[in-house]
Parts: sequence; C-alpha cells; structure tokens
Amino acid sequence: MLPDRIENKIKREDCWLWSGCLRPDGYGAVWWDGKKLAHRVVYEIVKGPIEGQLHHECENPACVNPQHLRDVTAQTHRHRHMESTCPSGHRLVGDNVRIRVHRDGRRQRVCVTCNRDAGLRFRARRKEKIQCP
Repeated sequence: MLPDRIENKIKREDCWLWSGCLRPDGYGAVWWDGKKLAHRVVYEIVKGPIEGQLHHECENPACVNPQHLRDVTAQTHRHRHMESTCPSGHRLVGDNVRIRVHRDGRRQRVCVTCNRDAGLRFRARRKEKIQCP
C-alpha cells in the first residue's frame, strides 16, 4: 500500500501517471527518503530494493506502475534504449535509422529525422547570414 502523499499524485489507468512535479525529461519527481524519481520510489515501496536500473516497458517516463518497470543491469538498460530511440525520442527502426561509419572505423547509428532537422536548421542559419542586396 502506498502512502497517501504518494498515492494522491497517481492517476491510475493502465499506466499509473504521475500527476505531481515532472522533470523536463518527463520523469516524475518527488522527495522521499532521499529519492527523487517517482517511479523508483513507488517501485521500492511496492516491490522492494532496486538492484540495477529501472526500465519502463511501456516507454512512458511519467508512468510509475511497478508492473511496467523492470529492474535490469545498466548494460541491459543502455542496450534497450540504444535499440529503440534516439536522444530526441524518435524510434530507430526501418527508414528512420542509418549507420554512419567514421574514418577510424567506428560505427554510429543516426536518426534520419534528427539529421534532417539539423540540416534544415543549419541551412536556415546560413541563409540568414547571407544578405544579398
């Protein structure tokens, strides 16, 4: 059972949405026994200590439903996020991902949407700098 102070900030649907303070990255924020992330607080109250990192199976950072959270190793957590989305949250699947091979042989996955948007911003800035009489 969750304390009232926590329970009152949860809108229970399939995802338990945190209605309290949200950080800019969409995660719920709460101060509870030295913890700041709402999903971690709720998970520890309901299921017990966290061994590694929590992964949102629902991919909704505002969700605090312990059934949607998996306690995984840091390596597994990084791998799951690398597979699924870019830093801006675009899905890295199909035509929205390409591989950039650097001169030193490193390979990097690139989000096509972000790459296109960066190009548009660059061209807009360049166009503003070029003033033709």
